[in-house]
Amino acid sequence: MPVCTKHGEFYKDYCHSCNAENIKLAKESYRSDKKKKNVFGRTYKVSEKSNEREKLKRKLQAEWRKVIFPFYEKKGLTSFCWITGKRLINQKGANRLYGAQVSHFYAKSEIWQLWCDPVNSGICSYSANVDNPSWVASMKVMMVKVWGKERVEDLERRAEEFNIRIKAGLDSRYPSEEWMLYMIEECKKMVIK
Repeated sequence: MPVCTKHGEFYKDYCHSCNAENIKLAKESYRSDKKKKNVFGRTYKVSEKSNEREKLKRKLQAEWRKVIFPFYEKKGLTSFCWITGKRLINQKGANRLYGAQVSHFYAKSEIWQLWCDPVNSGICSYSANVDNPSWVASMKVMMVKVWGKERVEDLERRAEEFNIRIKAGLDSRYPSEEWMLYMIEECKKMVIK
């Protein structure tokens, strides 16, 4: 049997003392890396400008929800997810995972110009809206039932035009703060019929 030159122990496959030391070093290294990441996470700060934009986005979405949700509620279209067809809970204070959310057929992050377009907005669950955005295509069936085929086709045409404008650099990739402020004020006055 071979003998470990470091510990002077006999071993069959490997020295158990050397193995224990290697495991201890690996754990210490992992813990120190983890601490470094945590320190970085605590010291990292979001810029004021970025933080202000996020606040505007949340405010605009909240104002848009105040406009579109009551419209769909009067029509009885908020009790189920337009994407999955599953029942939703609409009570105040309901768990957001099971509550109704205002979703966009064309994502706000891709075609922001359609953010406050009623035809582009529908009702869905948190899971369908946030966790599985690829499911949004199945919302189109409900959109056609609510708004009609012509209006949905017009939405698709406008989305394509905006997409071309963004790719060509004629429109910015993201909405300006001025646009969001303007739309917040418009949403406060808006009535959908």
